[in-house]
Amino acid sequence: MDSEHNLIERAKAGDEGAYQKIVDNYKDQVFRLALGIVRNSQEAEDITQEVFIRVFKSLKSFQYRSLLKTWIFRITINIGKNFLKKRTDALPLEGVEIEDSKPSPLEGTEYREKLEEFMKAIGNLPFKQQTAAILRIQQGLEFKEIARIMKCTLGGARSHYFQALKKLRKSMV
Repeated sequence: MDSEHNLIERAKAGDEGAYQKIVDNYKDQVFRLALGIVRNSQEAEDITQEVFIRVFKSLKSFQYRSLLKTWIFRITINIGKNFLKKRTDALPLEGVEIEDSKPSPLEGTEYREKLEEFMKAIGNLPFKQQTAAILRIQQGLEFKEIARIMKCTLGGARSHYFQALKKLRKSMV
């Protein structure tokens, strides 16, 4: 198994197989993060493609100041934010595809309704709170990593997340 550093160096040197391995390692996480931001499957696919085009173009300038995952997530958030700015009006939740591998205590329609309500509530949060919630809940990241991705302090990352939880609790009652 290649170390990530070795993989990055090979990709920087033009090894297409190494670049493809980077894409394979992160494409699902990037898609889920994008979907959490834009709540539309087609836009999340578009963002995912754009992220890896940008990664390909910018990889030679990657300086190891952060983890590769942090750098890729930061690109995803920036592109997702730009997609949201370009929207003229909010998109409905139709077409949102959420994969849930765990069995749910709620069944069928009731589960789907709760999930849609939750996604809508996350989408109504201010962008920084939304981002912190998605990174923590969906991606399972630690606050230290969230702070790096969001380019804020550790306390700022925690604050955005806990403010998001507070608003989510109120809206989900």
